[in-house]
Amino acid sequence: MYKTVIMLLACLGLTGCSLFGQNLQSSADSESVSTYVPLDPFPVVSTQGESCKSPDSAEVLGVGRNSLPEGHLADVDTPIYKDMLSSLPDNAVRMVVENVTSSGSVTYGVGKIGGRFERYRVTADYTSADTINMPLWISKEVELKTINPKVSLASTTLKRVVPLSEVIPVGFQVRLDGTGYVYTSERYSVRRAVPGESPPSGYEVYNIPVYVGIGIRITSNIEITGSTANISGIAAIGFEAESNNLKGSLVVQTLGVNGKAVSSALPMQSELNATTAQNALIATASIKTLLYSDDTQIYPRVVGLYLPFSSKKALVNAIISELSSSRVEWKRPCYWVNSKKLSIPKNT
Repeated sequence: MYKTVIMLLACLGLTGCSLFGQNLQSSADSESVSTYVPLDPFPVVSTQGESCKSPDSAEVLGVGRNSLPEGHLADVDTPIYKDMLSSLPDNAVRMVVENVTSSGSVTYGVGKIGGRFERYRVTADYTSADTINMPLWISKEVELKTINPKVSLASTTLKRVVPLSEVIPVGFQVRLDGTGYVYTSERYSVRRAVPGESPPSGYEVYNIPVYVGIGIRITSNIEITGSTANISGIAAIGFEAESNNLKGSLVVQTLGVNGKAVSSALPMQSELNATTAQNALIATASIKTLLYSDDTQIYPRVVGLYLPFSSKKALVNAIISELSSSRVEWKRPCYWVNSKKLSIPKNT
């Protein structure tokens, strides 16, 4: 347990940890990168996965099929869900920085150095999760305004549907006579794809990886008060706050994890400094070790998603709105047992 806590603290707190991504970029570079987006957790509906339909592709009580006695596979007749942690095969530590601009817009990415008066939300997630590839139909509509320096007339506004990577549609750039169009705003529409159907006119289909699982999250909302500040890790943020280079808040929360010991491990914090940042890291490491306790209850949640394209806040909000409109379906894997000869383990 001691080694586990020390290793997790190192990855959560120190700058340059590979689990938080190498070569941290400035916030100016973040608009054009694909990124992990943490979500406020919301519940899923569990359904039987492919391994629950036939024992041919499943495990039998967690034992490899080749290790079973001859003829035993033909006797298994009952699928049961794997325990929750065995159903969530992927462990990860992720960090993402949201840059809140003076206009109120938000871009997602990673960051290393923040400038005076800039505002950020820094999120560090430890998760055990399964990945769902969620097909979505997405449409982007931009509003354009005509420009003509030769004619002093009221401008004309028009709307066009464009691909996500495009701002001004092909054919609407500035012409030789000076007439052209400037971008003014954009709007996104998102729908869940219907299996077997083509997307409606103006929509394109995108597969969005959605993470279903459990975890622990540290979130810090900060404003840079010095000339610059290092925001590449939770520990770094604490030290910068101690040096009066930034101010803000710090929150530790669980994602689908509950229990008496878990609640007791959550820190009560009133300010952001080096001590409270260290306490948050210690609490995160402690809760991680409690995930395997029989007294800890775990419930799968949608905890985040990965955007394979530019991550504008309006697009992120449209995707979140669609995902939360009805529960995401998670196909949970199964073991198989012989209901007459084998005892069925307690399902968690």
